[in-house]
Amino acid sequence: MFAGVRRIPLLIALLFAADCALALIPVFDYAFGHPFQRLSNLFNLDTERTVPTWYSSMQWLCAGVMFALVASHAGRSRMRGALSIVVLALACVTFSVDEVAEIHERLGFATDAFMSGGSRAGTLLWNTGLWPFLIGIPAIAALAVAVRGTRHIFLARAPRALALLVVGFIVMFTGALVVELASNLVNAGAARGGASLAQVVVEEWLEMIGVTFITWSAFTLVHAYGFALQLPAVAPERAVEVNVRPAAATCASVRSAGS
Repeated sequence: MFAGVRRIPLLIALLFAADCALALIPVFDYAFGHPFQRLSNLFNLDTERTVPTWYSSMQWLCAGVMFALVASHAGRSRMRGALSIVVLALACVTFSVDEVAEIHERLGFATDAFMSGGSRAGTLLWNTGLWPFLIGIPAIAALAVAVRGTRHIFLARAPRALALLVVGFIVMFTGALVVELASNLVNAGAARGGASLAQVVVEEWLEMIGVTFITWSAFTLVHAYGFALQLPAVAPERAVEVNVRPAAATCASVRSAGS
């Protein structure tokens, strides 16, 4: 199913399809004049606690869990870059929490204190404030250091996964920072019309696509290190346990390589 990442796995293809569907639903909703308000609210890309928010949060969480599996194995095997991949896993979980807890939005409003008059209103950054510069750029720098530190783990078994990870973060931050900064060019006093919707759709779609690339990277990495879900044979009266572990041969080869 997944030979050298030469083709997109079915699961990842479905995620890409979901990215496009979630971006197109608000477009069709707008084109037809918002016929169902509950549907409009449920799939609104510009608010939190919606289906797209939940979807993105779950994707980040899944990527974080997969990176954490590799980090655990790397730590036990004393592999170079183990700490960096722990940081990468924690970053993914943090982004998952941020999707629903609006952490960067809250911190963004707090940074308005550094703006003239203590408010973003009436400034060139009326919509975003300073957060893309005070929070976004430092986050990119920290992630760049973490990703660079994981290169030994990626290059040892899954070099294509490293490329997917880098592409994912570039696409995600293009939406989260560059396209969001472009929202400041929209007239603040204008009604939320087509131009505003286009900006939001492009921003959120790039973020979702980016996270899918990151999830693909994590999926590739755990596959390369031989992780698999296994249901051990047990007596009918015993509870079924799900074990997630790398293949024995993989463990042995990694230990011998690290010694």
